[in-house]
Amino acid sequence: MKWSKKVILPLSLLLILSFVTPVPYTHNYVAAATVRISKTKITMGVGETTTLNVSGTKKAVRWATGNKKVATVSSKGLVTAKSAGIVTITATVNGEKYTCKVTVKSVLTSEQATENIQYVTQETNDGLIVILQNDNTLDVATEVKVVYYGKNGDIVSTDNYHIKTMKSGGLAVVDFNYPRNKNNKKIKYDRFEIIPTVTMDSVPQLKSYVNEVSVSSTIGTDGIIAKVTNNSNVTLNEIDLIILYYSNNILVGYKKQNVNNLKSKKSKKVEFAIPLDNNNYDILYDNYNIIINEAYTLD
Repeated sequence: MKWSKKVILPLSLLLILSFVTPVPYTHNYVAAATVRISKTKITMGVGETTTLNVSGTKKAVRWATGNKKVATVSSKGLVTAKSAGIVTITATVNGEKYTCKVTVKSVLTSEQATENIQYVTQETNDGLIVILQNDNTLDVATEVKVVYYGKNGDIVSTDNYHIKTMKSGGLAVVDFNYPRNKNNKKIKYDRFEIIPTVTMDSVPQLKSYVNEVSVSSTIGTDGIIAKVTNNSNVTLNEIDLIILYYSNNILVGYKKQNVNNLKSKKSKKVEFAIPLDNNNYDILYDNYNIIINEAYTLD
């Protein structure tokens, strides 16, 4: 019997391969180092310092701060807290960016900051108006509470209002309607107390654009005509305005107006009608003041 060459060759190859010990395949490589920033989130007090660094690279690191007023950063990554707020510190390596969110809190306590809030009150036909001034060197958020007392000293009603941001040295105005019962009748009270409380922790959460809004005004036949201009680079979703009317330096009335969704670098006309007195006549005034109470964006 003759073996076919086509059969003998494959069988011979199989016999040879069965006695060959396989040699494992190896590949030597060095894993690339991961570039990281030492911290991605930190909280600091005003005046404190900390150092950030970038690991996993020998290339040059370029440091930058999003707001020098809140915190600065040196070429070596030394961060110095300047004032209350939130800022992003960025390290750039070979075109790639690595960031750290820095929250700076004031060294003032809430009690100390509250002592620097001055206010005056005025009763109106509809309730109370409170004008507050922030004498702190930083922006603050403030809770304003009014407590109404009866003749026997018992509390008959309370109300409160939260001012999101009061600029340093700036004014804010809060108006409270007179308290009413379930039947919508005015609750009688003997006296009231205004209690402002600075809430320090809420300050960095909302950026105020009050200083980036300007108002010019003229006296019209039916009231005050104001031109409100958004000088910021963002759309302001809400601008709260209050006009105070005075006669012989005594507050005799006020009006409120809101400007919504005012685009960057744009202006809008606002008209304030003259308030009425108890007899439904226009109040008499010799001076007025328009206050930008709040200005912020929701973006």
